[in-house]
Amino acid sequence: MGFFSAALWFAVGMYAGIYIDQHYQVPNVDESKEMINKLREFLEQYKKDKPGPSKGS
Repeated sequence: MGFFSAALWFAVGMYAGIYIDQHYQVPNVDESKEMINKLREFLEQYKKDKPGPSKGS
């Protein structure tokens, strides 16, 4: 049952993707290297500084 369910949802998703691509102006997806670079830049913007070693008295 699990394989059939997964295959069915895959087919539904593929059909929906093809339909949307043919009937709407969907932009092309960037290449994987460009997407990774954009993700890294985005994460660097929101990266918290690591606290340094505490200097006890």
